[in-house]
Amino acid sequence: MISSKTKLPPEASLRAAIDLGDSLRAIGVGAVVIVAGSLAMTTCIGVVATIGMLVRGDSGPIIVTTLCSSFEVALWCAAGGWLMSLVGGYTSAARADRAYMAHAIWAGALAIPLNLAVVALLGDSGPAWLIALSIVMIVPCAALGGWMASPVKEVQSAKELRP
Repeated sequence: MISSKTKLPPEASLRAAIDLGDSLRAIGVGAVVIVAGSLAMTTCIGVVATIGMLVRGDSGPIIVTTLCSSFEVALWCAAGGWLMSLVGGYTSAARADRAYMAHAIWAGALAIPLNLAVVALLGDSGPAWLIALSIVMIVPCAALGGWMASPVKEVQSAKELRP
């Protein structure tokens, strides 16, 4: 029996729907890893910087002022965001069954408006050029993560083909 709308057998239509769901899930998980991971990295960097200043003997107001105006902390947070973009692209590609790079790139593209919303909602104390660079670097870092996951997935596929 052939479906009237798709001109495909029902089994093929079902398989295509499952593949689409799997692809969207891989892209969504990659985007969540990018956004949530960037927030987690920023939090960890802030906590480490705060602990370092407390050990040094700084007071609360000095710590707040220093953290809000520190270019070094902003740069470390940006680097953490780039790392999480790479990890998110890797995760998306690793969860995909095919087109690993495309999944990683789409995960990065989905993460851009989400990260812009987070920046608008929570604010960012770094310079505007660093914020813009961090947003622009999401897709290339995610693509690099997808590229890193591609050989792993291809080796796994080759092992499955061996008798």
